[in-house]
Amino acid sequence: MVAGNWQHRHRRLFSPCGLGVGYDKIAELLRGNAPTTLLVGLLVAKPPIWTFSLSPGTSGGVLAPLLMIGAALGESVAQLAHIPGETQALWALMGMGAMLSGALGVPLTAILLSLELTHALPAPLPLTLACAASYLVTSLTMPRSILTEKLSRRGYHLSREYGVDPLEMISVAEVMTELSVSADEAGETSDPAEALPEILAYTDETCRAVAEEMATSGVASMPVVDRETGRVRGSISAQELLVGRRRAFMRESKRNR
Repeated sequence: MVAGNWQHRHRRLFSPCGLGVGYDKIAELLRGNAPTTLLVGLLVAKPPIWTFSLSPGTSGGVLAPLLMIGAALGESVAQLAHIPGETQALWALMGMGAMLSGALGVPLTAILLSLELTHALPAPLPLTLACAASYLVTSLTMPRSILTEKLSRRGYHLSREYGVDPLEMISVAEVMTELSVSADEAGETSDPAEALPEILAYTDETCRAVAEEMATSGVASMPVVDRETGRVRGSISAQELLVGRRRAFMRESKRNR
């Protein structure tokens, strides 16, 4: 009897619910009314185990751990809010999809995968809202997802970064070189739209648009035209674009202080 109790305690001590793939635990969470010990065990034990297994740089799975942690988190919130048992399963499904959507940056895949696993046809609306909210939060707070972070640390270029081009925040009118004498002051009465060059920039454009036009057309300087009057108001070159980039950097530095 004593030996049996010791073996039972030994099994519970060295075989926590967070070990293994955990598909059975995910299925139990999606049925609702999961025991509190299971929820606490998953939320406390699974993240450190998963972190320890991936920290040496080895290739490991991310799908099942994310589903398990997300479902446990969703059902824990439901139990704390005293939501009935049948609805707890819906909250577990929402937590599972939201965790997958935010961590991997794939909201549509998270929605379809969650519905395919559970066949919960009445759940698309709340599941979509949860996945969209999770993706929005993580895309605004994290530049990369779990899938791309490892590539970034190895120095590989990522084509999709959640950031704003500094030149997008600077208009052409802020950095262009203005004409010393305007057309009106010179007494010109010709048609404003006459003899305008094919490649030009407008005063209300962003510096990013001008930089892209310079790159595609192969020019280093462009005349700047007022969109309303159609008259040339100045010029902008690659040097002015560098000044705009510097100005955007200084603005961002002051904002983050």
